[in-house]
Amino acid sequence: MSKHKGDRLITKLGKLLAASPPDGAGRFDAAQVEQLLDAYYRHISPADLEEHDPQDLVGALIAHWRLMRERRPGEAKVRVYNPDQEEHGWRSRDTIVEVVAQDMPFLVDSISAALNQRGLAIKLTIHPVFGVSRDSNGRLKALQEAKLAAELCAFEAVIQLHVERQPHEALPELQQLVIGVVGDVSMATSDWLKMKLLAEKIEQELGTRGTPDDSCPDTAEARAFLNWMINDHFLFIASCQFELDGVDGAALHFVEGSGLGVLRGGSEARERAESWVSGVGVDLPGFSFDLLITKANARSSVHRPAYLDCVAIKQRDEQGKVVGLHCLIGLFASGAYSMPPRQIPLLRRKIEAVFERAQLSPNSHSGRVVANILDNFPRDTLFQISVDDLLSTTLGVLGLQERQRTRLFVIPDPFRRFFTCLVYLPRERYSREVRIAIQAILVEVLGGTDVVFETQFSESILARIHFVVRIPAGSEPVYDLAELEDRVVEASITWQDGLRAALFSQVDEAMAARYLHEYAAAFPGGYREDYHPRIAVSDIERIERARKHRRLVVHL
Repeated sequence: MSKHKGDRLITKLGKLLAASPPDGAGRFDAAQVEQLLDAYYRHISPADLEEHDPQDLVGALIAHWRLMRERRPGEAKVRVYNPDQEEHGWRSRDTIVEVVAQDMPFLVDSISAALNQRGLAIKLTIHPVFGVSRDSNGRLKALQEAKLAAELCAFEAVIQLHVERQPHEALPELQQLVIGVVGDVSMATSDWLKMKLLAEKIEQELGTRGTPDDSCPDTAEARAFLNWMINDHFLFIASCQFELDGVDGAALHFVEGSGLGVLRGGSEARERAESWVSGVGVDLPGFSFDLLITKANARSSVHRPAYLDCVAIKQRDEQGKVVGLHCLIGLFASGAYSMPPRQIPLLRRKIEAVFERAQLSPNSHSGRVVANILDNFPRDTLFQISVDDLLSTTLGVLGLQERQRTRLFVIPDPFRRFFTCLVYLPRERYSREVRIAIQAILVEVLGGTDVVFETQFSESILARIHFVVRIPAGSEPVYDLAELEDRVVEASITWQDGLRAALFSQVDEAMAARYLHEYAAAFPGGYREDYHPRIAVSDIERIERARKHRRLVVHL
């Protein structure tokens, strides 16, 4: 908010507050509410606030103060309601989400992400932080804006979000959603140090336990990767331990009491943990090394709603026998996606292996192209992919060499829980409609239950669509890759592509090139929907005759 306009608005609201009589909802502490006012609206855009009646802004402030006037240590106060003048002292066209909780990292963006995942548009977000003092019963004694409140005993987040209005019967479920998110954020942040220390302990054990391969380069690289993670490149959200079943030595069972972060707790935590890593097994081909990076079977409720990253480390006894599994679960930090992969342990080894097996010099032309492909490879996939799959995919992309063609690469998760699909296509062919058509084909053929995508445009003539298609547990889709690619290619062919083909098949090459240059973008969308490109060639010839002879041409 601009300083002068903001000050005037705060002054106006202060006057309205001073004139506000106690209402039917009970009295309020004028001094505390005035202190709340000073920071509550100060950083909100005037344009956002001008959409609301000033009296309603004051009423919302008083209503939020009533929620925060009593809060016990560790408690999160959440209220979701449709404001009513008689019941709440103010009104709004929106549904309001109010939160008062201990200030924690990721609180606002986690709540916002959960609401967005539900398809709820957030119209306004207010989230000041206050230093507060409370008595032994949790009653509010004093509050002050956080930057001025070093002497007060605790910092609390005071959050109000306006979302598109929801029916009254949907409010309890929405409130439980927010309560759950706040609880997850609290567990993740309060156990963050414990999980970091656990990662350090696992790293040390990799170097000291008596395993057959503790001196091999892979073990050293695994230790380096864990140290890299610990150095602020991984947001720890949960951790747990599994032990191998004593009967068949393959099934994994959750170790009671091992859960930290959002997996802290009893039976509910166990069910959550087992569902998150179901399908992962220590004896499967995808887990031939002591450390594996994969995705959990759930989206994060903390920070951002991406599928959780799972770093799984085999646990061995003194004889080197695998007896269990440590799982560090969370999200890679933004720096993990922006830094060159050759600076990241494990990834650098994969890249070295690709160059070695492809017999390429990094300084050659092809070597530089491959380096660029790997630098821009979807980072999540680069963490998870095997060297074999990375090599074949990289060489396939190299083979495109800026050619105007569409290619599909399918990379199965080693535990058969999802497929990574990379589609390269000429950038002028990309459109939302083409992406949706390709996505529908992949979901149909692979039996997908959920799909996420990311599109990349660069200086290349090719665009890339990165799909991750989730499949039901235990399913093994049968598909022909060549046939699937043919369908993807067909879906990417535009009307202009059809016009090009029709022109070069129906008129001589020089004329076709000229017509394509002049008419490729000339036909409106309605025409393209109704008429095949072959018809357009005939119409182009009629237009050309009319232009040449300067007379009307009629075709019925």
